[in-house]
Amino acid sequence: MKDISNIKFWLLVLYLVLVANQWQRITHSAAAPCWEEERSALLKLQENMMSSNGGHLTLWEAYNETGFLDCCSWRWVKCNLTTGRVIELNLRAARQGSEDGWSFNASLFLPFKSLQVLILSENYITGWNKNEGFNKLSELTNLKVLDLQYNYLLFPNVLSSLCWISSLEVLGLNRVLGTQMGRIQFPSLKNRSAPIDEGITKKCPGMSNLRELLVAGYGINDTSFLSTLGFGTLTGLRNLQRLYLPTNDFNSTIFSSLKHLPSLKHLDLNNNDIDGKIETSDIIALSNLEFLDLRMNNFEGFVTTKGSRRMSSLRNIRLGSSKSNSTNIIQSLKSFSSLKRLYYEYSDLSASSITYAIRNLSKLEYLNLEGSYLNENFLSSIGQMDSLKVLNMAFGGNYGTLPNQGWCELKNIQEVALIENNFEGTVPSCLGNLTSLRWLSLVGNRFTGNIASYPLWRTLTSLEYLDISFNQFEVPLSFSQFVNNSKLTYLNVGYNTITRDVEFKNWIPNFQLQLFVIQGFINLQKLPSFLHYQHDLRALYRQKSIARKVSNLAVRE
Repeated sequence: MKDISNIKFWLLVLYLVLVANQWQRITHSAAAPCWEEERSALLKLQENMMSSNGGHLTLWEAYNETGFLDCCSWRWVKCNLTTGRVIELNLRAARQGSEDGWSFNASLFLPFKSLQVLILSENYITGWNKNEGFNKLSELTNLKVLDLQYNYLLFPNVLSSLCWISSLEVLGLNRVLGTQMGRIQFPSLKNRSAPIDEGITKKCPGMSNLRELLVAGYGINDTSFLSTLGFGTLTGLRNLQRLYLPTNDFNSTIFSSLKHLPSLKHLDLNNNDIDGKIETSDIIALSNLEFLDLRMNNFEGFVTTKGSRRMSSLRNIRLGSSKSNSTNIIQSLKSFSSLKRLYYEYSDLSASSITYAIRNLSKLEYLNLEGSYLNENFLSSIGQMDSLKVLNMAFGGNYGTLPNQGWCELKNIQEVALIENNFEGTVPSCLGNLTSLRWLSLVGNRFTGNIASYPLWRTLTSLEYLDISFNQFEVPLSFSQFVNNSKLTYLNVGYNTITRDVEFKNWIPNFQLQLFVIQGFINLQKLPSFLHYQHDLRALYRQKSIARKVSNLAVRE
């Protein structure tokens, strides 16, 4: 069995080499080949990373030994098409299958002078060799993205080495949760320590170009770790725009401690220890903040200090999945007059006071209530939300019939998702009033009726995406009810009931579908004739028993 596995492996390698060689012949005239010193450096890097058991980088050696020498076409390598220099190494999980930790060696990466993106996540990095820490990557002056997520680096010790890479714009340090990655365990991790780089004698200059920082899962409860990266200095972190700190232990004082980040626009505090009331003034002090994620925090709401007149720039807020009082929180959102997008997911929003509070957020354009259970009068009560463009009520377990009022007055609505609820009965005719609707999904409910009897399709002329699968609709084989939907490109009617009707003779539809799904129909003997005119169709999912081919389309079952 082992010999058979080896044969399969080398056959796969040979196939990949042949494909890569063909690609090389196609692109050789347009792109410069890789540099010899960088090809040699890649092979040395492979040898170092693969010194332990397992790993995927052995493919590089196979390329080299079979004469495929243009490393710019090797897997996980991206080069500049003009210079032939390596600009990206995506080595995520390259050591998957290894049985021990990897000690980082910065010198292995220094030959790649033009390197811009280095992804080393999920590689069991436990530290670095003496005087070979991440600080040496500062010699790569073009390096902008460094991803070290899901390794075993000591935090915050590693920051004193990373802070020297002043060119970085994106840094990822999310940790591995628990004491193992996959099935691999490291008994000695508790006693490991980061080496001291004797070459570092000066003060760290800070990361003035950093725009995005991810530090999740370390149980941090204060922002002092940011000072290592230059926070608090005149130049340090002045350009930081996106800060991800989920799964830590921060409380509500974090907002005031971040007010010296003048460029901060996106703040993720999902799953922290924020409780009590949050001062609106602390949010306003983050003068450029546009997005705030506070899911899985048990806070009580936002409170506005009397006399405060400044306006918040907050446009997007993500809430829910907590034990908080949803009524108090949503009512307190009125303090954010610029709010355009609200996510309130996986929560009980059935109180009538919540419905009233949501509809009063009249400037909302995007409302995502995925997984949330709503009041039975919710849809009939939101007609005044004139600015609303997107409504997502998927996976909420809501039930009953759809009202013929309220939501049908949302004249600017463009996308509606009612996926996987328990709605039943017919779809109200007033849905035809939503003439701006482009995307509609009614998947996984118990809607009934013959869709040809619904006049609403005639007026929904902006519709591009329609999914009514997994319901109890009757779907006529002609599909002539969609004659006016000239913009329709995606249509899924699967797992309903197909019915025979008198097809229009020589009916040529005005739309050109790209994807059509007609699975799950019992005794469907033929495909609709309108498919002969679907020249843009890329995928057709149909019943296994139908052997008919449509044009030159590869039909999928």
